[in-house]
Amino acid sequence: MSMLLGVIVCMGAISCNKDDDKGSGTNPTPTPNPSVYPKNVSIEYRASVASGSVAKATSITFTNETGGESTVNDVPMPFSKKIDRNVKYLDKAAIAILQNNSATPGAFSIKLEILIDGQVVKTETHSGNSHLNAAIVHFFQ
Repeated sequence: MSMLLGVIVCMGAISCNKDDDKGSGTNPTPTPNPSVYPKNVSIEYRASVASGSVAKATSITFTNETGGESTVNDVPMPFSKKIDRNVKYLDKAAIAILQNNSATPGAFSIKLEILIDGQVVKTETHSGNSHLNAAIVHFFQ
């Protein structure tokens, strides 16, 4: 699963996303400031059903308190996990979801969010039909 998350995170880091708030004027890209690191932050990961019918996610993987990965399986939706973490410059916070809706196929959308100290820093909505494999990542800078 960690290799899968790594591939997803790499793809998410280099892909362009239409749902991202950057460039809209409401959430400008911050100027990197490595001198403010390391620092303690509160991170919240959220996954919710934006449309369709999904009672449970097959699995959700997220960056945990130590910077490693934690995976939970058969996760009731919506999902929310809050952690406190000491981060360094360019550390990441990531959430990935795997959904297999093959027993009840149909179109659905999942919204993923990462909040840092109560502020949304990354949000994307991903759509699937019977399957979905999606991730978002935020780099501290």
